Amino acid sequence: MATNLRYAILFLGLSLILAACSRSASVCSDGSFAEARELCPDYGRYVQDFSLTLDDLPDGYFLDDEETGQQLGEEISADDLARGWQEGYFCGFVKPNEEKQVIESAVYCFVSRYDPEGLVGIFNQTLNESVTPFDAPRIGDDSRAYYSYDAANDITEYTVEFVKKDIYGGITIQKQGQVDLGKAAVEYTKLIESRIP
Repeated sequence: MATNLRYAILFLGLSLILAACSRSASVCSDGSFAEARELCPDYGRYVQDFSLTLDDLPDGYFLDDEETGQQLGEEISADDLARGWQEGYFCGFVKPNEEKQVIESAVYCFVSRYDPEGLVGIFNQTLNESVTPFDAPRIGDDSRAYYSYDAANDITEYTVEFVKKDIYGGITIQKQGQVDLGKAAVEYTKLIESRIP
């Protein structure tokens, strides 16, 4: 009987380890496992549930610890606070070149929760003159897309922002050279938007 119990405990322990190591399994905040994070009982309680993860990106990317974490109140502008900002999360992923000496490309994700009324007309503000709008499908309830090229540093940057319900989020992609990153920026933004129930 004791031997059977030991085997049962060992089997359960191995099952939990395998589930945790599987790319298709998610660990929920209550310690349970689910096939996908959307199936966790408290999914959507925090905005980071909607953000990109390393699994969403091609091989070769690494989490940028310095650009990942909860947004804190002192980091939030007075305009955002006036719009009813409640919580925010940002994360960054970087891909070094083959020599691992410089960052070849980077993907940054940002997701925040606001009072829904505060997000009405958020994209009515005029874009900065240093960026150029580009055609992109509408994502969520409203969205906008733009890019810029920094000739001095030879870096292209594409951004897509969207609003869905009480969530404001988006993606910024940077890459060395003068390249079109619009399709990738749209696809990653659609992925975030699709995770919002």
